[in-house]
Amino acid sequence: MIVNKFGKISIIAAGLVLPASLVFGGLVTWYLKSNNPDGVDITAGLAYLRPILVTSFVTYGVIWIISLVAGLIGLRRDASDELSRIGLTLLVLISILSVVSAVSSSQVSRAEDTYREQLTVLKQN
Repeated sequence: MIVNKFGKISIIAAGLVLPASLVFGGLVTWYLKSNNPDGVDITAGLAYLRPILVTSFVTYGVIWIISLVAGLIGLRRDASDELSRIGLTLLVLISILSVVSAVSSSQVSRAEDTYREQLTVLKQN
């Protein structure tokens, strides 16, 4: 019998949440842009954005849930709940950092859009 099996699964899954999302999103990007099934301008920044984001978010969500469930089960069933607590703590920290990263990226995009609008107005005058 493997001792602390669920805690180990929780830690491993928590550690893979973000990297796996980036890898699968990158693989979808590579496939779509190298095959270009819809014949779109792949140099545009938003080309195939929806399938790339869906893949990344679904991967993130599935692995996040696996880590959460394994950590919660490990709190009750594992011989020691220490690894489960570490896995859940890691999951919370990664989630917080992911949200902060997404919000800051959104704010950067908003600042760039505002700058472009201001340049357009200045050029028109």
